[in-house]
Amino acid sequence: MKFNIPSKTFIVGEYVALDGGPAIVYSHEPSFTFELVEGSGEHPFHPQSPAGRFIKNNQDFFAKHNIFFSDPYQGRGGFGASTAQFIGCYLSLNSMSIPMMPEEIFKAVDVYCSLFSAEEVVPSGYDVAAQMGSGFAVINKQERNIDFVSWPFANVDLTLYKTNDKQNTHEHLKAVSVGDKASLRVAAQLVVKTFVQKDLPSFLQGLQLFSLALQKNNLIYSATENELKKITAQPNVLYAKGCGALGADVIAVLTQKGFLLPKKETENLLKVISTHESPLAPPFYLTGGGL
Repeated sequence: MKFNIPSKTFIVGEYVALDGGPAIVYSHEPSFTFELVEGSGEHPFHPQSPAGRFIKNNQDFFAKHNIFFSDPYQGRGGFGASTAQFIGCYLSLNSMSIPMMPEEIFKAVDVYCSLFSAEEVVPSGYDVAAQMGSGFAVINKQERNIDFVSWPFANVDLTLYKTNDKQNTHEHLKAVSVGDKASLRVAAQLVVKTFVQKDLPSFLQGLQLFSLALQKNNLIYSATENELKKITAQPNVLYAKGCGALGADVIAVLTQKGFLLPKKETENLLKVISTHESPLAPPFYLTGGGL
């Protein structure tokens, strides 16, 4: 079995997702590659990673197979490698096919979250949910709802850039205290609502409110703030935001269609994908039949 599993980037809803609130997570190229073959139980995952724990819980199956995993980011982090590892294991064990219904996706999310003990910070699982589909995942875990949609704004490009930083999300969540979750949730609700309605002015307003709430809660990495100031000073830039924990790993930039940031403004960043250049590909394909 071989799966291509997409990368993921939070567009909005970080921290809100921990309480099951509304969020938008982009599943995109390049993809991680997971391959399962007959073997003797060899795999490249850390035993305390989600995939390592899942394999340990299902030794009867995985002891008879070997796993190969390819990370297009070569360990730089920020795009969901550890959740892609879990997804590959989960799909292999359960012989799952796609597309998956929402209830099947949330069942996988529940299994993923169950791998973390009460003494640990239990993640939202939104990255798992998003990486089980293609495009922009509009998620509300409290309502057990997920929809995958395409980019709704024809005259606006979304471009993702990888920073040189990597925030350990799990360690960050253990240490962080979010004082005003209400402002984050209200802003995320507005962003999700206007994204679905294709209301660009209100969508941008909601994103700005979400960024202000992140600043108010001291949830933006200082190096990211410096990059955002440079980027938003450019003409035709509508909005820019650090994505994920502290916004440290990835920066999302919204521009007028066809506008490219000057190289000197992105010299410390690696361009990953743009809705202008890269069509969405199906996130999984199964090759070679069964085992």
